Amino acid sequence: MDSATVLDDPDAIARAAESCLLFTRMRGLAAWAGAGQPVTPAGAPRPADLAAVCAAAGIALPPTSRRAIDIRDLQQAWTAARAADLLVVEGGRARAADDGGLADPATASSPVGTYWGAGPQCSTRCASTRRGRASRTAPAMPVSRC
Repeated sequence: MDSATVLDDPDAIARAAESCLLFTRMRGLAAWAGAGQPVTPAGAPRPADLAAVCAAAGIALPPTSRRAIDIRDLQQAWTAARAADLLVVEGGRARAADDGGLADPATASSPVGTYWGAGPQCSTRCASTRRGRASRTAPAMPVSRC
């Protein structure tokens, strides 16, 4: 199904969002951030917050992980949430988008509709890498993971 078809069918958008593990994780991160949580200077969750962040996103915290970037599933969800504007990072804090990522996913103007409508453009951004690691500004996963 191409992105134009999805955006023409609000029910398809809602079903896709509800069944997408990545989007569920993204919304969990937005809920964790709420009105604002401190982050590292690079804009990632602080090491002290990793257990809470992973729990909110439904991600198992590996026992030896000390940085968010070392947890692949968390890094993917974090960067995707930022790209979809579910999570805003500014001034050393992360906060949920004004609607907390809970807007009606059946509208193209909702974070889900924005993300789903990005389609191939998002996949291109998602493939961006830097020195073998995921870029800190681009999602690190293809849309097709949903």
